[in-house]
Amino acid sequence: MINIDDPQPVGRFALFYLGFRPFFFGAALFSVMAMLVWMGIHIFGWDTQPYGVSPVTWHAHEMVFGYSVAVIAGFLLTAVKNWTGIQTPHGVPLMLLFLLWLSGRVLPFFTGELTIVFVAAIDNLFFLFLFLAIVTPIVRAKQWKNIGIASKVLLMLASNIVFYLGVIGVLDSGVNWGLYTGLYLVLALVLTMGRRVIPFFIERGVDETVQLKNRKWLDISSLVAFVLFWIADVFIVNQELVAVLAGI
Repeated sequence: MINIDDPQPVGRFALFYLGFRPFFFGAALFSVMAMLVWMGIHIFGWDTQPYGVSPVTWHAHEMVFGYSVAVIAGFLLTAVKNWTGIQTPHGVPLMLLFLLWLSGRVLPFFTGELTIVFVAAIDNLFFLFLFLAIVTPIVRAKQWKNIGIASKVLLMLASNIVFYLGVIGVLDSGVNWGLYTGLYLVLALVLTMGRRVIPFFIERGVDETVQLKNRKWLDISSLVAFVLFWIADVFIVNQELVAVLAGI
């Protein structure tokens, strides 16, 4: 395992040594730039249609597949290294992965000169390479319990593809399906990590000695309820059913 108390020398320029550094920085910077663009659209009346869609749809896509995914990428690239003891992409490979993410944020504003298919290919290549960067050390270390986390990144790729299929008119409801599925996958990742770390912090944060048990039936039933909630909200669109499943 990696000993964080005995850090290895990384040279004078360490930005691309650990995944969280470029992606957390990129997420923070992008959040500021996206808000400035959003203000320009609504206050100054900028006439722009990234992806060839409405500014609202662009905003929704970038909050899920741009900003949120950058935070997820930075976290997972660093966490998987700590979990497995195997180095995730760093140096030039990490820089190229980051540039793919950055290209996906910038190229939509040039869809007049570039086809949306090219933009979609660049954006989805990032998800594909991020999945490979995460799943490879997990498989090498045989940490099968973490495959579920890697699979959510693969499902994010599928959701983003569905979104672009909606943008280019191949799938009528693709934009809506892709955006909401992506949003719920972000929530699923947050809930999965919370399920792991919250009991850990509680055990070490109270004065008494306590060991919290993981009840498998509760984990499985929660997952089933969440999947049913996703289906009801995205595909069935039944308000009463969605409310009940959300409450569960």
